[in-house]
Formats: sequence, structure tokens, C-alpha cells
Amino acid sequence: APEAAATPAPTGRLDTALASLDDDRVLVRGLLILRAAALEAWLRYLGEVPPLVGEGLEVRMPGVGVWLARPYIRDQVNERLRMFREVLQIASLRPGNRMFEALNRIKAADRKSRLLPHSDRDVVMLTTLRARSFFEAQSLGRVARAAIAVERFRETNDRLPASLEQLRLADGSPLPPDPMTGAPLRLTADAGTYVIYGIGSDGKDDGGRVAGQSAAPSWAKRGRAPDWGIQVRLSQRSK
Repeated sequence: APEAAATPAPTGRLDTALASLDDDRVLVRGLLILRAAALEAWLRYLGEVPPLVGEGLEVRMPGVGVWLARPYIRDQVNERLRMFREVLQIASLRPGNRMFEALNRIKAADRKSRLLPHSDRDVVMLTTLRARSFFEAQSLGRVARAAIAVERFRETNDRLPASLEQLRLADGSPLPPDPMTGAPLRLTADAGTYVIYGIGSDGKDDGGRVAGQSAAPSWAKRGRAPDWGIQVRLSQRSK
């Protein structure tokens, strides 16, 4: 019996698993892996150049082209390293909208001057995509933890809470904020559903319009959901 009592409830285990999405180091690790992948193909050609090989009247020259291209390759590697140093510093900015604003400033300056090398543009683009995926997963993880707290409240009170700010996690701590803004997550409800959401990468509050709420036919191509969240259907017993 004591062992059974010590076993966490399924929702508690789920809440703990979702909390692991809040590890900001995941983003930095992802960017470092991205840096390694972006540089590996270039660094292969900066090794030792094979000597010329004579075979009768034919002279094979493996590596001569690479040797001649070394200055260009070295410049490409240095450009990527410079930009990666900058985006790794940007990756530490919180909340998330500060990071996207910094990345957008680089892109805006490039559109104005067109002086940014293509390799640097690639780094900024890939970093933006990686950051968007990271913050979307983090936001949805926090939204799911908030939904668990809402369902716990409904189980006890048979109604929805007036706001998410009055709820607590299973350990008694406040609900984590929207990782994009640092403000509380949002709760909206109608007669049959409620939506918990945070701001998407566009930086705007779209009123809780999340994935799965589009009126477009199933075969139509859909873009990313403006807000990051989940929609929960209320059971008949709820008020």
C-alpha cells in the first residue's frame, strides 16, 4: 500500500514529461548540431591536399582544385562561424518574441543593404526555423500542463475557472507563462469548448485560433496556426 501511494498519478507523470520541454538548452544544442552540419561539408576540403600522382603520360591531380578553392572555402567557414556566434547569443534572449525580433532585425537590415553573404542568410533562416519549432513545442507543452490543471479544477468544481491565473500545478506552483511573451497563457470558452493558447511566432494574439479550427476543406493546404494552443471539448456535465 505505501508503494502504491508513492506511485504518481498518470496525469502527474504526464505533467512531469511535459515539463521537460521547458529545457532551454534543447534549443542551443539544436543550433550547435545545425552549426556542425553546416560546416562539416566545407571542413572536409580544408584537410591535407593529396600530392600529384603520375601514371605514365597521364597526370592525375586530385586535390589541386580543392587547393585552389581553399581561400574561398576558408572564407565561407569564417562567415558561418561569425554568424553562428551571433545567433547563439540571440538564442539566449527571452521571452521568445525577443529572439524573433532580433532575428528579424538581421533580415530587415539585409533586405535594406543586401550586403549579407548567402551563407549568413542560410544560417539566419535555419536558426529561425529551428527556433520556431522549439518555441512551438515549448508553448504546446505549457498549454497541455495548463489543460491538466483546468481539468483538475473542473473535476472538483464542475465548472471552468474564471482565469488560468487562479490555477496551480500539481506541486502547487503557478502555471508557467507563455514562452513567447512572458505573460500568462490565455483561456477562452464558448458553449461547447474551451481553448488554452499562447502567442504564435507572428507575435499577435489571434483570439485563440489554433490548429484544427480552420474552415478550409481537408484537402486544402493550410499554413501554420496563428496561435499555439489546444481546443478541448466540454463534456455534458460541465457548465
